[in-house]
Amino acid sequence: MRSVWMPSSLEELWRVLEASPGVAVYAGGTDLLVRMRSGAVSPSGLICIERIPELKGVEVVGESLRIGSGTTHASLLADPISSRHLPVLTQALKMLGSPLIRNMGTIGGNVCTASPAGDTLPPLHVLKASVELLSKGGSRTLPIEEFIEGPGLTRLEEGEILAAVRMPKPAPGAVQRPAMKMPGEP
Repeated sequence: MRSVWMPSSLEELWRVLEASPGVAVYAGGTDLLVRMRSGAVSPSGLICIERIPELKGVEVVGESLRIGSGTTHASLLADPISSRHLPVLTQALKMLGSPLIRNMGTIGGNVCTASPAGDTLPPLHVLKASVELLSKGGSRTLPIEEFIEGPGLTRLEEGEILAAVRMPKPAPGAVQRPAMKMPGEP
């Protein structure tokens, strides 16, 4: 049986990570649980970060937008900031999985899984997104194209989490639209 931790603060998270090597960190867990069932991964324990408030939500920070890694796809679809400033991301999220997956899955999980089928990755690349990585010792920021090294491969280091995805706030009047109509659009 695996231990499961649900820290409610970053301080609590760092304590658990330090004391528990070999654990997997997740928020929604939609990809992780599939990989565990198939035997592709077998972590010694699980740390669910969905209760850490600093890792959720969308906000405007100066001339950039910050999306907490634990923000679900459904929350992003409902958020007025992402609807207003990130229509290309919103469009991709509308096509992502089923309502259940959109309610559980998170932007951080989609990025960290680094799947070639990751629905948010193309719009995040187009939006010139970067990732904010945190560890007990500090933080660093990488452009998304440097963070993802290949299918399933990222530059996430041991003891580090993806805290947020950041991108420049689009200029007023910037147009973001898919190159073709999506199914069901007039």
